[in-house]
Amino acid sequence: MTKFGSFIPGQLLARTADGATEGPACARFDGAVVFADISGYTPLAERYCAQGAEGAEQLSVIQNQAFSSYISCIHDTGGEVANFAGDALLAYWSATREAPAVALRRAQDCASALHLVSLGNSPDSPQLHVGLATGVLWVARLGGVDGRWQILLAGDAVRDAGRAAAVAGRGETVLSQPAQALALATQGDPFQIAPITQAPPVLGTGGIETIIGVTEDRLFGPLVGFGLGGTQVEILGDMRFRIAPLTDRDADELLHEVRGFPLLQGYRGRSAADLEALRDVILRVSRLAEALPEIVELDLNPVMALASGKGCRIVDARIRVATPSHGPTGPFLS
Repeated sequence: MTKFGSFIPGQLLARTADGATEGPACARFDGAVVFADISGYTPLAERYCAQGAEGAEQLSVIQNQAFSSYISCIHDTGGEVANFAGDALLAYWSATREAPAVALRRAQDCASALHLVSLGNSPDSPQLHVGLATGVLWVARLGGVDGRWQILLAGDAVRDAGRAAAVAGRGETVLSQPAQALALATQGDPFQIAPITQAPPVLGTGGIETIIGVTEDRLFGPLVGFGLGGTQVEILGDMRFRIAPLTDRDADELLHEVRGFPLLQGYRGRSAADLEALRDVILRVSRLAEALPEIVELDLNPVMALASGKGCRIVDARIRVATPSHGPTGPFLS
């Protein structure tokens, strides 16, 4: 495991190594979490890329400087980056050796610093939507197939931070309900912008609930599923599956085969959903199921499909890991 230390969060890795085991491991601890969603890179990239090779090089420098500043803000307040996911980052502050209120204060200081170093103030400059939460976290070391490992940080606090970021405006920080209660009890008047008690049912104009998941089949291995969320999947069972790994064509067929597909295309004046974003999530989930066979069940529900060009939001997620019961997967089963 030592040679992978420089590529993954070192402190999280150390937590899974307490048992001196070389296999999968997990640990629980209390802490604070910041989820920062960075919006506005698309118009910035278009503006610089229109300038040709020189513009693309300048864009790369700007992005590197921005993310370097974000990482410095996290490290300077005693936190650690747990993961980068597209134009978002997840960081945490452990409360194992200090009171939860101290971890919360450090995360608040980091959130303020992140907004200060965000790129520019023009309407199309990248801005941060920050969610902050506190509670129980768990870290898992998963994989082991062909020596490949993944470090996963999850728990209620991670979920709550993602939900809070989803409703935060540009340049805003929103605290989860437990984080607000802790801040009020220890700080008197916390700086949060607005409370959040639960994820909003629809995030943005034209948002449609969908579900994306993985289930294990003893013969075929992991199956990737897609359907419309809410009552559509509960009552109508409107969900379709494909064997992982999926091709681009498989993902397109999954989207088009559900009976509720006309809703995604735009129905009775509703905006069409961002099908490209849904397709990207489906393919990423397929890749995850292929890379980590220990994931025997994955449930992203709901995944809010926003209007075309607006992407999608994963509001809630559930993962079950176990020793896989299936044999080799792929077109030629041994």
